[in-house]
Amino acid sequence: MLWTLLPSQAQLLRDGEVIGDDTRFEWLWQFIDAIISEMNSASARLATGEIDEEEWASLATALWEDAFIALYLLGRGGEEAMTDDDWDNLSGLLESQDEFFENFLMALFTEMSDAQLAHRLTLYADSSQQAYWGAMTTAKKEAGYIEELWSLGFADHCNTCLTFADEPWMPIGYFPEPGDGHTECMMKCHCHKEYRKNPEKGE
Repeated sequence: MLWTLLPSQAQLLRDGEVIGDDTRFEWLWQFIDAIISEMNSASARLATGEIDEEEWASLATALWEDAFIALYLLGRGGEEAMTDDDWDNLSGLLESQDEFFENFLMALFTEMSDAQLAHRLTLYADSSQQAYWGAMTTAKKEAGYIEELWSLGFADHCNTCLTFADEPWMPIGYFPEPGDGHTECMMKCHCHKEYRKNPEKGE
């Protein structure tokens, strides 16, 4: 299965076919899993001595940064939809993640096992979904959507997500973005948000 992300056109393709906006979130995790696979590949090259620590850090940083940028553009509706505020928001996301990653690198080569390394890299890839949902919420607001609903995904759900799922339709922006760390499951959240325009008409 071949994944192609065209963030400038806000398109996610699977084997050459465009994934529609209404089902894109269902495939989001498969795209993120592909990023994780690339990170693990870089770690394997480090373990065999094919690349050194500095090269590995450069590769891993580029992978998570590219994932954040691509998924933000995908959620926002492409580069043409990006405003100055969007670029500032994206820059802020990258800066906050970069600080976490720098701390991670400081501990990596002194006290972290291979299993811990794989786990932490997975979390960084998982957290990129928050860029998609944050941008999507902004896009929906601009398109006239006024309410959102928290929907459970296919996972063992934490108490936070179960509580959110019991909530009715709420004003858009009421819920956090899946994967932004505001649920007990943190970056591993597999839930998604739904949006509607006119509650009386069911839009």
